[in-house]
Amino acid sequence: MPRLAFALAALLAAVLAILLATAPASAQSVDSARLRPRTAVAERVHPGDVHIDGRLDEPSWQRLLTSPRTRIGDFTAHSPLPGTIPHDSTIAAIAFDDDAVYVAVRAYDSHPDSIVAPFMRRDDESRADWLFVELDTRHDRRNAFSLGVNPRGVQVDGVWIDDVGYDYAWNGVWQARTRVDSLGWTAEFRIPFSQLRSAASSGDDRLVTWGLNIYRNNAHHSSSSDWAPRLPSHGGRVVSHFNDLVGIELPRSSHAFELTPYLSSQSSPHSALVTGSPSTTHPARASAGGDVVAHLPSGLTLDATIRPDFGQVEADPSQINLTTFETFQAERRPFFVNGGDLFHYDLGIPFTSRGDAFDSEQAFYTRRIGAPPRGSVPNSAIVADVPLATDVLAAAKISGRIAGGWTVGALAAQSASTDALYLDASGRRLSTRVEPRTLAAATRIIRDFRNGGSAIGVFADIADAGSSDAELDTVLPRRSMFGGLDARHRMGGYEASAMAGASMVDGDARALARTQLGPGHFLGRLDAGYAKYDSTATSITGAIARVKYAKIDGAFTWSATGYAVSPTFDVGAAGFQRNADWLVALASASYHRDLDSTHRFRSWTVSTDGTGLGWSWGGERRSVVTTAAISGELWNYRGGSLSLARDGAAGSVELLRGGPIVYLPSRWSASASAHSDSRESTTLALGTSASRSAATGSWSAGASPSVTSRLSDRLSANASADVQFATDGVAYLAELTDASSARRWTVASLHSHSLSLVARADYSFSANVTLQGYLQPYFGAGRYDNVKIASVAGTRAVLAPLASRATRMTDGAIGIDLQDGAQAARVSNPDYTVRELHGSAVLRWEYLPGSEVYVVWTQSRSGADTAGALRLGADARELFSIAPRNVFLVKLSYRIVP
Repeated sequence: MPRLAFALAALLAAVLAILLATAPASAQSVDSARLRPRTAVAERVHPGDVHIDGRLDEPSWQRLLTSPRTRIGDFTAHSPLPGTIPHDSTIAAIAFDDDAVYVAVRAYDSHPDSIVAPFMRRDDESRADWLFVELDTRHDRRNAFSLGVNPRGVQVDGVWIDDVGYDYAWNGVWQARTRVDSLGWTAEFRIPFSQLRSAASSGDDRLVTWGLNIYRNNAHHSSSSDWAPRLPSHGGRVVSHFNDLVGIELPRSSHAFELTPYLSSQSSPHSALVTGSPSTTHPARASAGGDVVAHLPSGLTLDATIRPDFGQVEADPSQINLTTFETFQAERRPFFVNGGDLFHYDLGIPFTSRGDAFDSEQAFYTRRIGAPPRGSVPNSAIVADVPLATDVLAAAKISGRIAGGWTVGALAAQSASTDALYLDASGRRLSTRVEPRTLAAATRIIRDFRNGGSAIGVFADIADAGSSDAELDTVLPRRSMFGGLDARHRMGGYEASAMAGASMVDGDARALARTQLGPGHFLGRLDAGYAKYDSTATSITGAIARVKYAKIDGAFTWSATGYAVSPTFDVGAAGFQRNADWLVALASASYHRDLDSTHRFRSWTVSTDGTGLGWSWGGERRSVVTTAAISGELWNYRGGSLSLARDGAAGSVELLRGGPIVYLPSRWSASASAHSDSRESTTLALGTSASRSAATGSWSAGASPSVTSRLSDRLSANASADVQFATDGVAYLAELTDASSARRWTVASLHSHSLSLVARADYSFSANVTLQGYLQPYFGAGRYDNVKIASVAGTRAVLAPLASRATRMTDGAIGIDLQDGAQAARVSNPDYTVRELHGSAVLRWEYLPGSEVYVVWTQSRSGADTAGALRLGADARELFSIAPRNVFLVKLSYRIVP
């Protein structure tokens, strides 16, 4: 290891030694009974006994809140001193009838005039006092619903996934009312059974046991507390430490259903290719569809949607991707978000090597459904109109937790075939199929043991395009399938887990050749004989496996992971995959401390995350990564972090995009962040990053400042920027062919810079009527020079500068003299300047629970040229001179519950 690596290790060891020497043990609770598992009891009430008004003055609540049997109290602080008695006490009680679960919470406050209670849009969990009810209705100790309300009655909700992850995208239909008084404030929840996917009871006994936590955030005291303690020693795990809730009696299955039809009218521009004339009018188009939720026997639920409309969903952020790796986009569409955790089969690991991240790999990626078409118009097209997305005709899923610890789910979605229009050189208006009609489906079964401490599961999915047209058959596989097994076993503070799966892709040999030679595989390279590229194959299979052993409890946690992906493994048609042909050994460790107020720091963490080694299946070293990080927060609630990473010398099989492996020298990277006092109405944050590889002349530097401000009780705003400068000394340029038809590869130095600005503003007329504005301009540019050519030495490539043999032509193209007697090769001008703008305004009115009106305006502008430089003033003027694409949408939905 180089001297710099030794210096880094010594520095971190010294910092850790100092912190350990000066830090006392974390503060402990003065009442250890609060830290032990406890049980809450819910009682049945008669219909009409509870009125959702926030008053808690009904006789039922008075009895349940005062009875030692049903009163929920003795909360434990989560912050600022975990494990201690909180500043103000909280009590709660739970009741139910045949339709819903009711929760009453009294949050005592010694200074009720200081309660932070702004209006805000739904799901905006910014600074305020909050009360959350969290229910593990499957009682699998892994997943839970989380429903919160602030003193203004603003609702937020989400789901805990796999014990540690949280997804804000889930939206349930439930009610909450609040009231501030001289004792503090109160909240009253009504949560219909229809919104809670509960574990089924056995036989005629409809009594169930759920996991329960009630969480309180006290903004003006900068503290939070839980009924089920949430301590740093839990290693970030949440649901597995919930207490139990007993007494709930599920209603007898009534086969009830909910229907939410919608009507929408959208006005958007069409090109002359679509309209058949140069008219600039934007005729309104009406559409209709709907969602159905049916509650089936045995605890199963059917969710279905017909011609879903997602016009109110925010656009994906702009970015330039010049790598071989696909950009991952988060799912935002409600149908696929709600209950989507069951179909998330994780294929990744927390590992990043030279910008290649493994953490987003998954067997089923719902963004494939309704994605942009994958086909293209013919090269003869002069101008084309290609739809931005395919239409989802219908989708349905059945899911639930049934008796005996079984969790099951099945999902299917049908998307329409898609055609693009284009003009050829003679002016004819023609069409071509760019996406076949496709069925995507997934099935998940999990069996829990030992009250959720162990589990084994199976997963399978398929993307089937059936018989598409002859042209698409040569480009796209007809069918992609995956099947996998996974298991976990928790032993005290340790957990072992494993996953294994296999993929199969079939179709025309030409389409599968493109897959094998394409990104993530590159099986045709000279040094990949072990990968067995087959140009005649009409099906290819591959395998993946992961094993992990981890210490998950305590201040010191660690994990060790082994990971293998075969060269021919591919789930790209149904899942999300960047990587194949990897063998990885990975380790991580973290040490966390919480300190009392006699110290400057209130908490700090030292960690190494994603330190590992990687090889190809042929034994080539692909990665050597060492990481270290430290983070902390002061008692004034300002904090920050610093991380360092070193990528050791290793081979890249992606750099030449099908060429031989190139061994790259080591690279250092660092990032730092800082934030201001999170208790203030205005908070500032800054993130910075830098990297350097001296041997290749590569470097990067970037900064991401942001400001969030609560301007009034109803108005909040956020603005952020991302500025990046970089030189990549080994950026891929082109593949050429010399006079003997031999393949040659060139790279160059790419000097790039980009600026992205994001601004959001939210105004709340009430808890149910909000207006949100969003604006994102983006500018990016890149310029290539210093061309190098890859010469093959044995089975690997060596990069050599071309100096005067590569010249710029008058039109910006690059001429390259290969010195083989052939005419100089020509590479079209690779420089670029990109300008984009996305903006939207969304007015949302939830006029009844689950029934909404959306009024949406979106605008997008996009332009590009080969200038290769940013001139922000001129680029901004150019951007606003581009004809915008405006879309106006009015959408009305109405929830019907028979």
